[in-house]
Amino acid sequence: RAALGELNAHVALDDRVLGPGHDLTDPDGLAGVSIVVLIDAPRDRAAKVAAACRASSVALCVAGTFGLFAYLFNDFGPSFQVVDPDGEAARSGIVVDIKPSEDGQRLVVYTADDARHGLQTGDWVRFSGVRGLDGLNDATPRQVESVPLQVEGKQVEGLAFSIPLDGVPGSYSEGGHFEQVKMPLTVAFQDFKVGLAAPDLIANEALDPGREQRLHALLQGIWEFEAQHNRLPSPGSSVDASAVLELTRGFAEAHVFEDHAALERLKGLVLGAAGQLNPMAAYMGGVAAQEVLKACSGKFTPIHQWLHFAAPEALPASMPSDAADMEWPSLDQLGGHSLWRPDARYAGQAAVFGWDFQRKLASLSVFAVGAGALGCETVKNLAMVGVACNSAKGGGQSQEAEPGAGSCGTLTVTDMDAIELSNLNRQFLFRPRHVGSMKSVVAAEAAREMNSALNAVVHQTKVAPDTESLFDDAFWSKQDIVINCLDNVPARKYVDSKCLFFGKPLLESGTLGTKANTLP
Repeated sequence: RAALGELNAHVALDDRVLGPGHDLTDPDGLAGVSIVVLIDAPRDRAAKVAAACRASSVALCVAGTFGLFAYLFNDFGPSFQVVDPDGEAARSGIVVDIKPSEDGQRLVVYTADDARHGLQTGDWVRFSGVRGLDGLNDATPRQVESVPLQVEGKQVEGLAFSIPLDGVPGSYSEGGHFEQVKMPLTVAFQDFKVGLAAPDLIANEALDPGREQRLHALLQGIWEFEAQHNRLPSPGSSVDASAVLELTRGFAEAHVFEDHAALERLKGLVLGAAGQLNPMAAYMGGVAAQEVLKACSGKFTPIHQWLHFAAPEALPASMPSDAADMEWPSLDQLGGHSLWRPDARYAGQAAVFGWDFQRKLASLSVFAVGAGALGCETVKNLAMVGVACNSAKGGGQSQEAEPGAGSCGTLTVTDMDAIELSNLNRQFLFRPRHVGSMKSVVAAEAAREMNSALNAVVHQTKVAPDTESLFDDAFWSKQDIVINCLDNVPARKYVDSKCLFFGKPLLESGTLGTKANTLP
């Protein structure tokens, strides 16, 4: 509670501990609750809590991870009001021409060609200052359809849209502006039981069509295995994996697994389903938190209704198929609370990738350029997964390792900026007491508190041609991975040029409000 309170002193934290004795299936247990977020719950418990939330008109978000597979389900009720579907500033622009469509049923509005109008089919607009079609200036919102135009032989979106004719008399002569109108949206959600059997799935993998259907069947297969055996599949067990895949096939429509290879490709996910990975938890935890904001504010369109995400690409191309070929932690070791080996804190990760992979992570040298919002997340994630961490120290144990014990890389963090008060809403490694301190120094200190085995080196220097005496050829040569956490293009280009020259992999990311991008 104290740690959470440090993040934001303005948020009131309830002293109740929602442990095993707190019955979320009892209406009294849901009194005063707006939304329940249920994490890593077995299927039957999720169904019971979902039914109680539905009966009490309480929004529900069910989320969890199984190794490299994560899922989220929303039920915000049968009639949820979204007051602002995208949270973007209302778009506006200049009208340059309005003509009837070829079929005469709509009016095509042409906008200034020096900027795209930014509207999508289904948006609403109202007009002002239109001459010749004065009836459009009545402030009535009109729904648009985006119209592509042929420009130099190519179809270009964003230069025109159409609206219903609506009997507006006259013909366009000149002038006019349009302004987007944010119209409330009503979204109907199915309850958990119906949604599980007949799901609304978000398609989010263009390079693997149908993946969301296969993952939904896999979720049900894992849940059914857990219900039958009162445990998850053992890490690395091909016997358990085959049992889960057989159950998975039964939960899918026939066409989903017509190609047997599509089912077999899920095996790597099942082998590590009992594991827990910090990056997957960070990703799906962030998504779930955003859904809470949507449920409470009505701003932004919520996920409707299932989001499945998996990263099988992170697995080796040829995954050992059984525990005999690879060193895996057991289910008992995953559930234990003792440090049964120095690097026991990584057991959930070793359940997915094996212990040999963990040793490779510890030996990596990584350069994180920037310690702001993205930098805080990156440094935290690297520390939590054990990158550049001396496994001989155990990460969290009090004793110190002998000098040179274990194979340990280095995490280098640099940022030339000091912490400002405005940073605290998104750069979560910093606290009010850190205002004025250097970002890289505090970020590394906070990461070491999470994992004392972290071998971090910090600088308060920009990465640029005039700092090549510090970040010289020897420095770049010894890096295994470079991660950009920058907020300006020139620095990105410079780091990219260095990575190209020295042949180093670069992870490039950026954020802008609710938008983000990444480019490996």
